[in-house]
Amino acid sequence: IPSLNMNMKKFANNLLSKELSSLWVSILILPITIVILNLFLMQFPLTNVLGYEFSALNSVLLIILSGLFTINWLRKNQSFSKSFFICLIIFFLIPLFINITFSLFTEFCSFSEGIIFYSSITITALPIGVALGLLSFYLTKRFNVLIFMFLILCIAVIPVAEIYFYPQIYFYNPLVGYFPGSIYDEGLTVDLKLITYRIINVIYSLIIIYLILSDKLFKRKLRNSIIVLATAIAFILISPFLGYSTNYSRLNDLLPVKFDSPRFLLHLPENISEKETKLLALHTQFYYEGLEKSIKEAPSDKIEIFLFENSEQKKHYFGSGSADVAKPWLYQIYLSRQTWQSTLKHELAHIFSAEFGSTIFKLAGGLNPFLIEGFATAQDPFREYLSVDYLAALALSEVDPLDIDKLLSGFNFFLSSSSFTYTYAGSFTKYLIENFGIEQFKKLYSTNDFTKSYGLSSKRIVNDHINYLKTIPLELNIHEYHYHFGRLSIVQKFCPRYIGKSLQNGWEQVWSGNLDNAKKIFRSVLSKTPNYSALVGLAECLEKQDSINLAIGIYNTFGSQFEGTPYHYLLTLRLADLYAKTTNTSEALKLVERLHQEKPSIYLDIISSLRLRLFHHNTLKSYVTSDDSGKFQILKDINKNEYFFPSIPLMINLAEVTGVDYENFINEFHKTIFITDFYSAYAVYKLSNYMLMNFDFRNARKMAALAKRYRNRQHLNLLWQDNFEKAEWFYYNADEFLQQFNNAITQ
Repeated sequence: IPSLNMNMKKFANNLLSKELSSLWVSILILPITIVILNLFLMQFPLTNVLGYEFSALNSVLLIILSGLFTINWLRKNQSFSKSFFICLIIFFLIPLFINITFSLFTEFCSFSEGIIFYSSITITALPIGVALGLLSFYLTKRFNVLIFMFLILCIAVIPVAEIYFYPQIYFYNPLVGYFPGSIYDEGLTVDLKLITYRIINVIYSLIIIYLILSDKLFKRKLRNSIIVLATAIAFILISPFLGYSTNYSRLNDLLPVKFDSPRFLLHLPENISEKETKLLALHTQFYYEGLEKSIKEAPSDKIEIFLFENSEQKKHYFGSGSADVAKPWLYQIYLSRQTWQSTLKHELAHIFSAEFGSTIFKLAGGLNPFLIEGFATAQDPFREYLSVDYLAALALSEVDPLDIDKLLSGFNFFLSSSSFTYTYAGSFTKYLIENFGIEQFKKLYSTNDFTKSYGLSSKRIVNDHINYLKTIPLELNIHEYHYHFGRLSIVQKFCPRYIGKSLQNGWEQVWSGNLDNAKKIFRSVLSKTPNYSALVGLAECLEKQDSINLAIGIYNTFGSQFEGTPYHYLLTLRLADLYAKTTNTSEALKLVERLHQEKPSIYLDIISSLRLRLFHHNTLKSYVTSDDSGKFQILKDINKNEYFFPSIPLMINLAEVTGVDYENFINEFHKTIFITDFYSAYAVYKLSNYMLMNFDFRNARKMAALAKRYRNRQHLNLLWQDNFEKAEWFYYNADEFLQQFNNAITQ
């Protein structure tokens, strides 16, 4: 019994020893925190799969908790031990275990891809947290937790400062590793650049740990602190040269051509043509004057526009590849050459809103995305040639209306498909401005307070707006609704990061001729989720490598999965074209006739009309099997004796792609044009645009006026009028504006 008592006392003393007491705190408190927060992450899209978002958020969590654990350990122990490192291992294993367990009951996106993200972003966070905790304890034993949280705050402020002051929206940061700058860029992968960055983070952390542990008597505290601080500042300063941030010098080298006018400055790529530079400058001036007139206010600073060669270049240097972006607080806009014609006015509207925005970012009160995007959309109120009012009314007629009052608050704006939210936000904002005036809206934008701005609740105004939408004449068409509102938001998609990366890889294999690899990738994607791009890619591979019948079979196998989405109609067209290449022309005709009756969009309406005409003239197979030049010649022949108006917009597209001389193209349209229906009006509308883009302003204005004669579709009248005002401005002002052109260009 005395021996037993001695053993019990020894066990109790060990249990209450300094080291084990710290160990129990870690085992009980910190892991429970990690478990609770990770179970919370399992409830949300993007964070509930083993991928980027999950890894980045756990990186922040583990840095903070491992740092606090390090401070707690050092308060009670003089040195690290095996128990300390066991706790760290437990920390990073818990999130991984929870996610893998959750995925077993749902589905993995890609286990290997997820492990790569977790290894490169999350596991590397542990030495960062330990180094910060050790440094905080080294600097002061009394206020070490405050010092630690201050260091975390400083690290978190760095990317905010970079985004605020630098021409970028992406960032590299020790807390999360990497942020791409836009949730819409789905194809996110771990690359050598990110791996190198995390290695630098780890090496820097190990240097901090070494300097502190080697200074056992704390005699070199000042020297070591200076080394740590100087190294961090030096890395921040050289990060643009390493590619981890983008400063203005870097962009000036990338975009050396400048067009400087009193109101804006264009930064352009070296190989841009004089024609495109003039067009961009003219459109900027036109939109600027129009916004100034409607908003009754002009930007207080010169606007800078950065035009990137393509979306990939923009993604690399700026951070958002798939979306053009404005920074109102800097009076800067970032565009791609392929998209500026459709986004320029929208982004300029964001810059104008800076004059009545709030906070240092000059955005809507509360950073409300509904008001931010709603205002810009209201100033450019067309989505695929249809007004936002018409589209909002169309959505209202088919489904229960979105809870707009809910969308007005917080970041609920991003939880639904952008086709819904941008349309409703634009229509609602347009309604506010037209019914209450721009000055009242400016108050709302600045304060985010409906009652103070309008003396009415948001719910009351929302109901009035819905009643207004119900008065808009509609061509009730469920297919038009599915086409415009059938897309999913990124948070509604299955494994968007993994799928996006796989699709990018698959198409790269197609372009390089590795069709077998491409087929494997596309089949893998389709086994996980219905995906239009994967299905088209697989069918293209089968058509090139195997047979048209196999391509037809794959469309018929997977096509039904796309009902209720715009891809159903696009696949119908592709399937019809494949049938047209075979002897089964009757099936091709049936599909084209169905598409023509459904009329899901203007584009598919005119293209199905053309297919029917080609079928009845026995040239459909020849058309779908020809290259772009051959297609253009076939359409040219169709219009020799009389105009077939549905073919003209497609002729314009083919002329631009194949580089047909403008004068030669216009010579095909010497016959008098009569506006008798929608197809003729839309054709001259597109001709007007084409003429304007080729500096034929007189004929552009003439065609724009001609399109206005068609009044049978009320929702298109705003489009005709908007185009006429644009053509008229170019006709009267373009030459005078361009007189300064040569003097304004520098390189």
